[in-house]
Amino acid sequence: MINVGATPSRDDSITFGVSQSLNNAGTYAEMYSFAKGARCDSATISCEAQGLVTVESEWVPNDVTTWSSTSGITGTPVWTPLNSATHIPFSSISGGATPVLFNSIAQKCKSYSITVNNAIDENQFIGSATVESAQPTTYRGTFELDIVYTDTTLIADTKSYTKRPIVLAIGTGATITMADCWIETYDEPLAADSTDAKTVTYSGKFREAVIS
Repeated sequence: MINVGATPSRDDSITFGVSQSLNNAGTYAEMYSFAKGARCDSATISCEAQGLVTVESEWVPNDVTTWSSTSGITGTPVWTPLNSATHIPFSSISGGATPVLFNSIAQKCKSYSITVNNAIDENQFIGSATVESAQPTTYRGTFELDIVYTDTTLIADTKSYTKRPIVLAIGTGATITMADCWIETYDEPLAADSTDAKTVTYSGKFREAVIS
């Protein structure tokens, strides 16, 4: 969805299938619908302390089929069920003790969010009821980090517009590496009656992200 470089995935076209028990002429029956030739328009990966790593994505398909009692697939479709032993979601502790590195330095991060926008260009022509093609164009990456204040290093990087790498360990053997990250803004709210640890929100952009 977001990888560029030697093993890109942002150009991948995927077909999604959904099966539901729906009313079919007064009787519940298994019905099927498919989003064909879908390409990812945007994807956001986020996590906060004591929470799960979540992924939200938006896709542009060439066509979405009407619900039908037949799938159109040769044979009977078999949907792989979730396995509680192997399908374990990533959480805020899945990446180890130092899951957030900014310029190779571990950060006390309370939450993070990264978004890749592929700026899908939808091509639809006069006389056609569906999208003829959907192609990714400009690659845009943004991030936001909530980091407990320990020193002025990141603030100095913001003011100097210095590019740094960010590495997020999201789970065992899974990392997101962002190249040429620069902080555009930082926000440090102050309240006289607050007893919370001082936290600074850093927002910026990156050139590319690779999940490995």
